[in-house]
Amino acid sequence: LYIACQEGHVDAAKLLLEKGVEVNRAERNGATPLFIACQQGHATVAGLLIEHKASIVKAMNDGTTPLWIACQKGHAAMAGLLIDAEFPDRSGWARYINHSRGPKRNCELLALEGGLSFSYSLFGQARRVVKLTVA
Repeated sequence: LYIACQEGHVDAAKLLLEKGVEVNRAERNGATPLFIACQQGHATVAGLLIEHKASIVKAMNDGTTPLWIACQKGHAAMAGLLIDAEFPDRSGWARYINHSRGPKRNCELLALEGGLSFSYSLFGQARRVVKLTVA
């Protein structure tokens, strides 16, 4: 399933999921198939995983989430897909994401291309955690 998600092979991922492959099984580093699809920008595969109850908020061992990697890689549509899946009406949504590896600009891209309005603030001792609130 990881390879299908990494390469964007929707039909292979669908077949594996129909055969009962565990959708939330993580690699040693904590990466799930959904994380991998988000990292690679394969929105169709990510949507399929979400339909099969993939955890949207399950983070890697270092705390990196599928939403964070979508923002970091500039995949605004993917980030919007994740937000819509968890909070369809987009009201009152807030998520804390690890910001230690990516610039603020990637979160701004999410708003511009995904049609979202949001507030952004850095906090914490190392100023590496972002509170992203989508309205």
